[in-house]
Amino acid sequence: MPMARKPSVRSRAGRAAPRARTEKPCDRILDVTVVLLENGHPSTAIGPIEVFHSAGFLWNWLHGETQQPRFRVRTASIDGRSVNSVCSVGLTPQCAIGDIKQTDIIILSTSGWDVQARIAQTTPLLSWLRKWHSRGAYIAGICTSVAFLAESGLLDGRRATTHWGVAE
Repeated sequence: MPMARKPSVRSRAGRAAPRARTEKPCDRILDVTVVLLENGHPSTAIGPIEVFHSAGFLWNWLHGETQQPRFRVRTASIDGRSVNSVCSVGLTPQCAIGDIKQTDIIILSTSGWDVQARIAQTTPLLSWLRKWHSRGAYIAGICTSVAFLAESGLLDGRRATTHWGVAE
């Protein structure tokens, strides 16, 4: 049965008057893990970090509301060590993927062009992705890192988008 839309309250100027918020804000902060991969583009890690970090802060601040973080963002690499990017920018993670005890969302930054070699070098990542997927985590790959999702079996029977230069 379709839900009926509640009529808006009109002000004298004919515009909808703001309604009091009846929704209770979500109390649970979601854990996001951005996985840093060797020889990728740093923007594919930094962009998601900034977006998730800003949620609950920037909009609220601009509107004079209490800043409430919506996400707790962490960075991890396969072994906890720094990774280098294609443009010689080093990225230092907060931990190794094996140190993650809780995550709701996983973002794989891009890994560089030699995807098959990268997959062979990062085999612990594949089982780690399968483990978190089985626990209900949302997992996304950016550009070439979609190959890791495919290799781990998480894309079996599904369509995915990646860079045309690495697509089969």
